[in-house]
Amino acid sequence: LQAVGFRPALWLMAGMLAVAVYVLLPQLADLPRMIEAIKDADPRYAGAALLASAVTYLGNGMALAGACPAPIRMVHAFLASVAATFVGSVTPPGVAHAGLNVRLFQKQGLAPTVAVSATAAKEVSVGVVHVLLLLLLALLAGSSDALRSEFDKLPSLDVIAIAVAVVIALIGVAVTIPRVRRVLRDTVIPALRESVASLRQLASNPVKMVVLVLGAVLLQLGYVAALYFSALALGADVGFVTIGLIYLTVGSVASVAPTPGGLGAVEAVLLAALVGVGMGSSPALAAVFLYRLATFWIPIPIGGLSFRALVARDIL
Repeated sequence: LQAVGFRPALWLMAGMLAVAVYVLLPQLADLPRMIEAIKDADPRYAGAALLASAVTYLGNGMALAGACPAPIRMVHAFLASVAATFVGSVTPPGVAHAGLNVRLFQKQGLAPTVAVSATAAKEVSVGVVHVLLLLLLALLAGSSDALRSEFDKLPSLDVIAIAVAVVIALIGVAVTIPRVRRVLRDTVIPALRESVASLRQLASNPVKMVVLVLGAVLLQLGYVAALYFSALALGADVGFVTIGLIYLTVGSVASVAPTPGGLGAVEAVLLAALVGVGMGSSPALAAVFLYRLATFWIPIPIGGLSFRALVARDIL
């Protein structure tokens, strides 16, 4: 990113905005009513959405501090989490965050392999927490009849079993290919072993483990709360559990689309999901815009300042 420069990065961000507008062009035909909806948004809930967005960076910073075997200042981990937003705005999803985390850990004195394994351990922990929260919210939704109509649309257990069997069979066929076996032997398996070793080391340190897990929980719930408050700001009558299921399922899948920050895909998917649970198209579009403003666009320039400050102080 330093080689590219900050001015080209701004041009890239402008290009990303153009992509988002293009993807949402059919919905933007309702732009005048969306603007009116934004004007009528409850400022208290809008402010709560911004606060929830800030909690996600606190959570990510805690997860970084918990995963790092070496001592690390929480403020540095927090600022690195904010800086990742800026770096991630001009790189493919996941690449910037992982690379920045490895760099941060190396600057704490960790060997490259240890820094990579600590980063992997952090991501694995966040993934596990994500799945556990999804299961918890699904149980709550089942007991409260939330999204029951949506669950009825899911495939039957027989169909899921057949799909799993097909996937296992395809994996078995792939493993018979020499090139795939070499990749597994030389790259995938060693990385998994290092991740497991890092997780074992973390498990032996209760304080680090608690900080890691608590940070992962705050990271996930922060995004859910940001979307929830964005919807409430536009007058939606949607429960927290429903919003949580939307974010942890379709929202998370869309965020790994091959554009920085899942740009375009996240907006389109969240818009369809909010309309699907009863919001009008104009308020739903305004809610998605507010959510992305709080969690994606506003943090970018702040992240740029954090990135420059950390680089200047040789923390990154």
